[in-house]
Amino acid sequence: MGKPAAKPPPPEAFKVNPFAALKAASLPANPNPNPAPAAKPPAKAAGEVPATDPALKLELLGGARPERHPVIRLRRVKKGRGGKEVTVIGGFEADVLSELMALLAQLKRDLGAGGLIAERSLELQGDQRTRAAAWFAARGFRTAID
Repeated sequence: MGKPAAKPPPPEAFKVNPFAALKAASLPANPNPNPAPAAKPPAKAAGEVPATDPALKLELLGGARPERHPVIRLRRVKKGRGGKEVTVIGGFEADVLSELMALLAQLKRDLGAGGLIAERSLELQGDQRTRAAAWFAARGFRTAID
């Protein structure tokens, strides 16, 4: 025997409207119910420098060089793991554990592999070097497979 089934609440319990106290008069009126569509940007003139030009990007950043990601090193390790291979990914500058945890969670989800954080490096189950290198390269990191 188990617990007796819970009885549903009486129908009058659902007749209370929590929004009944709000009045339409207390809400501000919409000054422009049909706003005009946003204007399109002007067409580029002949000889204009595209935004992909590195010199222009440097000028737009105020002369400061954009930050470059460090080189991410990927290596396969088998020693001390009972013959099992793992991919060790190191070279991160992130000192915050939460940043590494978020990066590892996304990497595991996208590659479909298990993994963990060990001493400021990530470990993925199996030989995932080429797949992980492509994943990091797609996100702007520089990679080196050892």
